[in-house]
Amino acid sequence: MTWQTMYKGLVNSPETTITNNISESDTIIYVLDPTRVPEPPNLMTLGTGTNAETVKVTEINGSAITVERGFQGIAKSWPAGTVIARNFTEYDYNALKENIEDLEATKETPAGALAKAEAAAGAVRAQLESHVADNTNPHNVTKSQVGLSKVENMSATEIRTATNRSLKVEVISSSGSVTPEQGRIIFDTSKKKFFGGTGSGWV
Repeated sequence: MTWQTMYKGLVNSPETTITNNISESDTIIYVLDPTRVPEPPNLMTLGTGTNAETVKVTEINGSAITVERGFQGIAKSWPAGTVIARNFTEYDYNALKENIEDLEATKETPAGALAKAEAAAGAVRAQLESHVADNTNPHNVTKSQVGLSKVENMSATEIRTATNRSLKVEVISSSGSVTPEQGRIIFDTSKKKFFGGTGSGWV
């Protein structure tokens, strides 16, 4: 059974009749009930069976419809009273089939979805590990990060007696390459000790 036999017409398909004789070259067709013509652009079929002609409706003006002839099938002469209807056409069938095939080709498979989820989880895990590594290494902490660039040098007396000023200590890998400014306090990670600067050395 061919699709033409299966879909000669669908129940409740819009249908009317033409009121003028048309030749194979006419592009204006007058219909009995223009409300039965679907909003253009759309397709309608003249006649039935294998001899039917599908036209493309491009405009509706009162009872006159403008069409593209022979959209499917061969343009031919049709007498007044010929049924014109919005039937299920070969064009509709091919479009539906193509849409289904496209969906099948592009749909997400379980394996594909799992691979994407694992890739996303791996990226998040890598970022977290990088963040933890940056924050567990004291050598990565800079003066600007702890605000030391804005702290004034304090004398030993000021350090011992000040009650309203915050004391911040630099964490460095070695005091050997750091200037021992007067009042500067550091923690040397290589020696595991605190040192204070005298202006000429560390004590």
